[in-house]
Amino acid sequence: MASSKKKRVLESEQTENSKESEEAVNDLSDDEDADSDDNMSDESENEFANHVLNVELEARTPEDSDYHGIRTLLQMLFNKTTVNVGDMTDIILSQNYVGCVLKQITEDDDDDDEDDAMDVDSENTVFGIMTVINITDKQGKECVNQLKSLVTSRCKAAAPAEAGKVLEILHSADNQVGFLISERLYGLPAQVAVPSLKSLKKDMEKACRKKMKYDFTHFLMLCQTYQCKEEPGVTFYTNPEEELVAEMSDHQATWKLTDDDDDLATRTMVLFSADKLDSIIGKIEEAVAT
Repeated sequence: MASSKKKRVLESEQTENSKESEEAVNDLSDDEDADSDDNMSDESENEFANHVLNVELEARTPEDSDYHGIRTLLQMLFNKTTVNVGDMTDIILSQNYVGCVLKQITEDDDDDDEDDAMDVDSENTVFGIMTVINITDKQGKECVNQLKSLVTSRCKAAAPAEAGKVLEILHSADNQVGFLISERLYGLPAQVAVPSLKSLKKDMEKACRKKMKYDFTHFLMLCQTYQCKEEPGVTFYTNPEEELVAEMSDHQATWKLTDDDDDLATRTMVLFSADKLDSIIGKIEEAVAT
């Protein structure tokens, strides 16, 4: 990915709901020193889940200027955990030859000063991130160890039958496990996931040809999910395409973020063999086309 600009992934017109959603999410990064588990209220987790965020986007190579935007998206994912999202953001930026960020396309020929100022602000907003981290190769990193500890402890509590196999896969030296990160602002449609996943797959293949460690045996994902009081026991996915990933995964576990009965926010861990990635992408592409 030599160029900082990549393929256009969505064309439409920005709505008022999109502005509200963007402002609410950006509020998370106002305090850089705040812990990720204190940055989001229980209600705000799904407050904008039903809003439609329509905006013209393109995929770009992650740059240093995207640090805060990427970090904010990771804060949303790791809400109420001790995972060092700043450390994870640094890893993503250090390996920007794989993955992409989704950013708004702006017109270069707009001469209006006010519009120019708005364009600059929109251009700096990271609407999504799609990348992968080799958590086998980078097991010495703080955030990777914290991620593994999180998955281990939560799986033991929420899905003890799955825990043994999950731990074996995560900690075996014979495996190469990629932590697949697919996060975006609330309201962006599932359609944006398909070109981003395809682009990531090409990036991994290119990196493998250069003898880099992106030839994975398994992929691990952490999905933002939630439950509904009206339908107890049913798990809903903030990124709807991730439900298809879960259905095709080899192992999964869902846990609540807190012990509060009124807190409906959950996280779902999915783990699947790398040879399923093509089928998963195809399944998502088929689903979003209907």
